[in-house]
Amino acid sequence: MQKLFELDPWYLRSQNVTPAQTAVLDRALAQDNGVIQIKNGVTAAFGGKVLPGKYLQAFLPNEAQPQEILEPLPEFGNFQIYFADQMITPTAANAQDYQIDLNLKNGVMTQSFLWVKADLKLEITLNQFLSQVDLSAVQYQLAIKMISGTGTLTVTTGLNAAGTETVQSDDVSTAMEDGVFALSRPLQVSEKTVEMHLAVAATTAIKAGQAQIQTDIGEQSIQQKLTAQLLPGETLTLEQFVVVRLVEAPVTSVAAFSHRLQQLKTLGFNKVLQHWQPAWDTFWQTSDVVIEGNTTAQQAMRYTLYQVFQHRPHTARETQVVGMQQGRFLPQVNWEMLPHTLEVFQEVLGSINAKAIMQRLFDHLPIARAHAGALGLQGAFFPTRTRVGKLVKQDTLRDEESIYVGALLVLAIKSYVDVTNDRSYLSHHGAEIAIEVARFYMQRITYLPENKRYSFLAVTAPNQFEINENHNWLTNTLAKWTFDFVLKILPHVDQALLVALQFTQDEAAQLKYIAQNMYLLSANQQQVLPQSQSYVDKIGLPVLNQLAPGAAQNADQLRRSSFVSFPEVLLGLLYFEDNYDREVKVANFNYYQPLIKSNRLVVNNLLGTLAAHLQLKSEATERTLAALDMNALFANLESSPTFEELMTNWTLLVHGLANLQHANGQLSLRPFCPRDWQRYTFHLRFQERLLQITVSSDVTEVQLLTGYPLTIQLDGHAVILE
Repeated sequence: MQKLFELDPWYLRSQNVTPAQTAVLDRALAQDNGVIQIKNGVTAAFGGKVLPGKYLQAFLPNEAQPQEILEPLPEFGNFQIYFADQMITPTAANAQDYQIDLNLKNGVMTQSFLWVKADLKLEITLNQFLSQVDLSAVQYQLAIKMISGTGTLTVTTGLNAAGTETVQSDDVSTAMEDGVFALSRPLQVSEKTVEMHLAVAATTAIKAGQAQIQTDIGEQSIQQKLTAQLLPGETLTLEQFVVVRLVEAPVTSVAAFSHRLQQLKTLGFNKVLQHWQPAWDTFWQTSDVVIEGNTTAQQAMRYTLYQVFQHRPHTARETQVVGMQQGRFLPQVNWEMLPHTLEVFQEVLGSINAKAIMQRLFDHLPIARAHAGALGLQGAFFPTRTRVGKLVKQDTLRDEESIYVGALLVLAIKSYVDVTNDRSYLSHHGAEIAIEVARFYMQRITYLPENKRYSFLAVTAPNQFEINENHNWLTNTLAKWTFDFVLKILPHVDQALLVALQFTQDEAAQLKYIAQNMYLLSANQQQVLPQSQSYVDKIGLPVLNQLAPGAAQNADQLRRSSFVSFPEVLLGLLYFEDNYDREVKVANFNYYQPLIKSNRLVVNNLLGTLAAHLQLKSEATERTLAALDMNALFANLESSPTFEELMTNWTLLVHGLANLQHANGQLSLRPFCPRDWQRYTFHLRFQERLLQITVSSDVTEVQLLTGYPLTIQLDGHAVILE
C-alpha cells in the first residue's frame, strides 16, 4: 500500500494522492486558530463538491462573556480554473506530479500539480494560510504557469452565502467597493438571543501577469471571474485575502473591512507570512521536541506539537479541532479526555493557556448541575461530551451511567494546580467543581447492608463491553479518591464559597464516612483486579473458547467474553500507581493487555506509558514507535486519531519514556531512551519555569532556561536547578 506521507522532520508531504486518500488528508491537514476552522481544504480548493468545511466557532459579543457557537461560514477560498471552457482539476487522467505539503514550521499548506492535455501543460500551485495572529484572517496565493501551449485561462472565485445550508435570499446582504467585496447573513445560533450578522469580506490582487476581472453579484453570492491570455513561460499569480467578522447590522458597505484588507493586499502574501512568522518561531524555540536517530518519530511528534499550537485554548472556544473530529466533523469537548489535553497545554504552552481550559470547565458546571438535576439528584454530573455548550446524546444508558467523568475532571484540577501552582483556582472554582462532583456521588451511591459498604450500582465505565454494571472498580476507586481529595482541600477552601454552597460539617462527616467504607473489589489469587462484579467470573476464561480477536463479532458476544474495548483497570493503576506494588500492576498488565480489542491511539499510548513505568522497556518502545508514525496514524479514515487522542503522544513520550511526574507540586523524572534513538530533547513548563530536558541511553541533562531555581528528583536523587 502506498504511504500517505513522505519522511521529513518538518513537512507532511504527499505525492500522487489517490481519491481514497483525500478524505484522510482532509482530516490530517485540517486547520484551526481558535475562531476559524477549516476542513476539506484539500478537496475544496479547486471547486470540488465536499462536505461543510469552514466554521466560525466562537465570538465575543460586546466584550461580554464569550459565547460558543458552531456556525458554517459562507464558502470562500475556492478556485475554479478553466482552459478553453474545460475545468482543470487534479484528476488522475490529466494531472501529473500532484503534491500536497504542510509546512509544520508555519502552517502553510501547498497543493501543486501539472495539468497536461495534448500539447498544453500548466503548472498550478495553491498556497493556503490561516493566521494564528490575526484570528479572523485567511490568505491564499494561486500561481498558474504556462509551460507549453497558448490560450485563454479563466479563474473564478468569490463568496457564497449559502455555504452549507439553505439561506433565504432576502437575508443576504452584499457590498463592493474599491476591489473589496463583502457578504453577510444573520447569525443562526439556536436557543441564543444573538442579533448579529456573520460577515465575510475578501479582496483579490493580481501579483504577476495580467488579467481582466469581472465581478457578478447574485442573490446569495459574489463571484469574480479573472480572464488571462498566457504564453509559454508566463505566470498568472493571484492573491486573495479573507476576513471573517460578526457585525451588528447587515453589510451595506465595506468600510468595516476595507482598511484591514487593503493593508494585507499591499503587503502581499509573502510579506504577511513573514509578519506572522515570529509567533510560530517563538513556539518552536520554546516547545520543540527533538528526536535524534528516528526521523519517523520526529515527524509525528512535530505534527503533534503543530496541532497543540494551532488549537491552543482561547477563552472563547472549545478545545477540539473540527477537522479531526469523527462523524459530521463538529467541534466538541470530550471531557473524559480532559486530563490528557490539559496536561499537554499546561506543560507545552504554560499556565495562561491551561487557565483558559479550566475556566471553560467551570463554565460547564451549570450543565453538569442540570444533568444531575434531570435525574433528581444534587451536585454535578458531568457528561462525557458537550458540543457548543450542550450535552451530546449518545445512548440513554451511557448518558445516565458514565458517572466516572466527574472524578477525571477533579484529577485534572489537581494536575493543573500541581503544574501551575494556581492556589486561587483550587480554593474557588476548583473546589466548587470538586464539592459538587462529590455531592453527586453521595447522592448516586448505594449502601450495601450485607457487607456494610457503599458502592455504585448500574454504571458504565470506559470499557464499553461492560454496561449497566455493579461495583465497577474504576468508578468506585475514582469516587473514593474524589471524596478524599475534597476532605483534604476543605481547610484551604474559601469560607464564603462553603457558605454559598451550604456545605456543612455534617455533610463533610458523611462524605468521610462513605470514603472510609467504600466497597472495592479485591484482586484474585493471581492479583488480577476485576473490572466489575460481573467480570469476576470472566477472569480465567480460556481465550481459545472465546471469540477470536480477528473474527466476526457482535455486541452480545463481546459482552459475554472477557475481551475489553478499553483497559479501565490499567487506567486506574496508572492514575493511582503509588497505591499498588509492582507485582499487582504487572499482573494486571499481563492479563488485560492481550484481551484489548481496540486500535485507538489512546489505548496504545496508555499501555506504552504504563509499560514504561513498569520498566517493560521493549513493550514501551514498540508502543512508542507505533504511535509516532504518521503513515500508521492515518492509514485510513476510520482509525485516524481525534485531536485528544493525538495529544496522548505527548503523554507517552514525556510521562511514559521520561516518566515525568508532578505529584503534590514536586517534579520528578526517571527516564529511559528507546533503542535506536540517539537521544531526545523536550521543553517543559512547570510553575512559571521553562526547562529543557535531554535524555540519552547513558545520561539525562536538565536545564533551567527561565524562572527561579527549582529542586527536582532525577532517578531518585535531589537535583537543584539554577
